[in-house]
Amino acid sequence: YFEPVVQRMYPSRGTVDGGTIVRVYGTGFSEAGLMCRFGDTVMGEDAAFFASSTEVSCVSPAGTAGSITVEVSVNGGADFTADGREYLREAGAKVASVTPSHGIAGEGGQGVKAAPVRRQLLATSLRWRT
Repeated sequence: YFEPVVQRMYPSRGTVDGGTIVRVYGTGFSEAGLMCRFGDTVMGEDAAFFASSTEVSCVSPAGTAGSITVEVSVNGGADFTADGREYLREAGAKVASVTPSHGIAGEGGQGVKAAPVRRQLLATSLRWRT
């Protein structure tokens, strides 16, 4: 048995809503028995995906805001890595309004400004093709 090691992951943060695909990089990963653990929450085969012996993808679960560790098992959860790589769950920005709410199709498109609920300033300009 070759013990897997978690060296790094990307992204290292996601929303409390879960569903973030986290790429975990390290050594000793295998497809058989692959599981991911975020804090105390074990994610099974439907949320752990093998890419290579040095990369797996894990889908983050929903949970409360804060820092948790991400660990990997390759023997069905009997043992997990203990490398302590931290993942930060935080409240995501919510869009409160979008202006303008409609536009005219034409050359160059329209600019759209999104106003988030929990951030002081965030403006995004979007363009679309007609």
